[in-house]
Amino acid sequence: MAGRRRAGTPRLAADAQGRWRLSPDVRCDWELFVAYTHRAALPGSDTEADLTTALRMVSGPLWTNLPDGRYRWVTAGPIARGTREGVIDVAHRLAGLTLDFGDTMTAMAACRTGLRAVPTAQVLWRDLLRTVAARGDRRTLEAVVTEMYRTIGTAGTRRGGWAEAETDGLVQTLLPGYRRARQ
Repeated sequence: MAGRRRAGTPRLAADAQGRWRLSPDVRCDWELFVAYTHRAALPGSDTEADLTTALRMVSGPLWTNLPDGRYRWVTAGPIARGTREGVIDVAHRLAGLTLDFGDTMTAMAACRTGLRAVPTAQVLWRDLLRTVAARGDRRTLEAVVTEMYRTIGTAGTRRGGWAEAETDGLVQTLLPGYRRARQ
């Protein structure tokens, strides 16, 4: 994207109140993510392709690598919460859809993409556990459970996060008698 539109006006300019504004022809990944997500819900759409395309715009943890002391309003408010919820929802929908078709590779990729963005999203961990269990590989399932507990246990507070009852219940269903190692 060049700094000027075809008409010669800048793509980034101050408005009459001195606030910076992008020209309407500038698009960002989040707009496209939302557009593909909405299109996936339309009758006759290729839901799997649209959700997959939306998730391709997610490359890692959300709202990281920001300058120290800046943009706190973004990371602590509804913008960050909304983007996290949107990514989790799309990854969850794609994982469920493709697992229902027996496509465990796409389901795992959807879960992993969502977890790269929001590592503590327990709904995605549960999707991943069900997907790995569907593949019938107990050793990998045990490794994923260990990874999950380690990830959610170190998140959030000094004492760490806790697994939701639904998550613990699923682990016991998929791996009866599983005992997690003390960290």
